[in-house]
Amino acid sequence: MHCKYCNVEVKSETEFCPLCHEKLTPSETAVTVFFPPKTYEKASRLKPTLTKISFIGSLVIFLVCLTANLFTTPELMWSCIVGAILLYAMLLVQNTIFSRSSVSQKIIIQGVGIFLLLVVIQCVLKSTTYWSLEYCLPFIFIFSIIGEGIYLAVAHKTKNNMPAIMMLCILGFIPIVLYWCKVYDTLWPSLTSATFSAIVMLTGVLFGYPKLKIEIKKKFHI
Repeated sequence: MHCKYCNVEVKSETEFCPLCHEKLTPSETAVTVFFPPKTYEKASRLKPTLTKISFIGSLVIFLVCLTANLFTTPELMWSCIVGAILLYAMLLVQNTIFSRSSVSQKIIIQGVGIFLLLVVIQCVLKSTTYWSLEYCLPFIFIFSIIGEGIYLAVAHKTKNNMPAIMMLCILGFIPIVLYWCKVYDTLWPSLTSATFSAIVMLTGVLFGYPKLKIEIKKKFHI
C-alpha cells in the first residue's frame, strides 16, 4: 500500500497511513525498500577539536577583557558585551554553519540569539528605554518570517517551513501585546510586526491551507 501524502510504502493490510492517517492506495509496482536506507557517516574528529579551541580562545579573550574592564572602567561592564558577542559567535558557528538541523530551526535559533545579545547590550549600557523590546524584537520577527518565506519559495519544502512560518506569525503579535501591557510607548514597530504577521498568516491560510493541514496532521499525528 502507498501513501501519496507521505510518499512512503506501508507493508500492512491497513487502509490508512500510520503517519498522516490518510487513506492508502494500492501500490502500482512491487516495492522491496519501504524506507530510505540509513547511511552512517564517519564522525569527523576536526569539529570537536575546533569546538574546544574556540571555547578556550573565547574564554581567554573574555577573561582578558574582564580584567581590563575591572581595572579601567568598572562602572561600565563592557566586557559583558564582549562575552555575549563571543557566545553568539559560537552559536552562529556551531548551531548554524556546522549544524545539520533544518533551516527553520537555524532561523529561529539565530533570532533568539540576536535578541538575547541586544538585551545584554541594553542592560550593560543601562538604557532608559526598552529599545531591544520596542524596536528590535518586532523586526526580528519580521525578518525571521521573511527568511522562512524565502527558503520556502526557493526550496519548495513545506514539511518544516509552513508550520514554522505560522508559529512565527503567532509570535509576531507578542510586541503588540507588550505595547497594550504598557511595557513601552512606541506603537509603530509593534503594529508593523502584528500587521505583517497577520498578512502572512492570512495568505498562508488562503493559499497553503491544504498543505499546512497535512503537515500539522503529520506533526501531531492527528
